Amino acid sequence: MVDEQWSAAMAMSTGKVSRRAVVRGVVGAGTAVFASAGWAAERARAQESTPMMGGDVAAVDAAFKEALAAGDADAIEALFAPDAVEVNPFGVFPTPAARRAFFEQFMGTNPGLKATFSDTEVVADTAVHRVMFASDSIRKAGVERIVIIHTLVVAQGKILTLTAVLDLDDPDTARFAAASQAAAGTPTGATPTP
Repeated sequence: MVDEQWSAAMAMSTGKVSRRAVVRGVVGAGTAVFASAGWAAERARAQESTPMMGGDVAAVDAAFKEALAAGDADAIEALFAPDAVEVNPFGVFPTPAARRAFFEQFMGTNPGLKATFSDTEVVADTAVHRVMFASDSIRKAGVERIVIIHTLVVAQGKILTLTAVLDLDDPDTARFAAASQAAAGTPTGATPTP
């Protein structure tokens, strides 16, 4: 337990993504894959037509971070493939309109939102990073910030899937999740219904 807390603290202080976070993010990305109709065929076409370049994945990840930090919905959506899917704790968003509506609602309910990012780990066509979100609404819930693990799967310079999961190894995020579930009347450990 102490080793896990130390590792989590070190990951936060160094800005690195832990192996556990990468695994959790990749598992989450796998969930997103099943939510996306035609994703496997699109990925196969992308791999046949263009070699996977870590630099392209890193560039898309950097552009995503920049657009998210700026709160720029247009720039974020421009990074997604037309049939891309986003899966996060609030639901599955399989269309551009659904992603935009979620993003606008998220920004609207989090005045004073600030995003701080960890370094990104890139493996083949996948980028994983942590985002520390702070906002007036999050602070009202009794924590300074929450941590989200983002996993982006990229092909041909576009995001095919974005999976976002709460980093429940982070104590503030775990408290936030527990308080949110209690407020919603959802038992701890159960998945809230969107």
